[in-house]
Amino acid sequence: MHSNTETHGFCVPTRREDDLGYAHIMFLRDDAIRIGKKAEADNRQELESEIGKSALDLSLSPQYVPTAEGEERITAAKVGHCSNGLEWVDEVHTTDRRVFVWISNCLRPINELNEIELAVIKQIVSKQQPLQPHASFTPFTEDEAAKLGLQ
Repeated sequence: MHSNTETHGFCVPTRREDDLGYAHIMFLRDDAIRIGKKAEADNRQELESEIGKSALDLSLSPQYVPTAEGEERITAAKVGHCSNGLEWVDEVHTTDRRVFVWISNCLRPINELNEIELAVIKQIVSKQQPLQPHASFTPFTEDEAAKLGLQ
């Protein structure tokens, strides 16, 4: 049984030991699937297989290329006519806390941004109204909140 529930746009975390594991963060470009929509009846199954295979290849069987700094993980896979139709961003564990941001036409961990990109994010965030979480949303365990001085 899946223990997370979706409420008003918030994922309400409830932790169970058997739910611990990894998640692969990736995104699918609309251009990659829009091409498939033109002839959906003819190639939908092919597109579904290609997306599934690409997701598995990027997450479970990553390939690497040599660079001057060492090996670099290949993070994009061809889907449809798009050479970067599916892009792998990161792998996170359920116990991790990470922030990702969409900037410069891709999704990236916030710690990889340069000073200019961080300034842009700060400007965007300062203009947004804060969201009010659902009453049952608890982003921290009691121990984590205590360690952060939030109680």
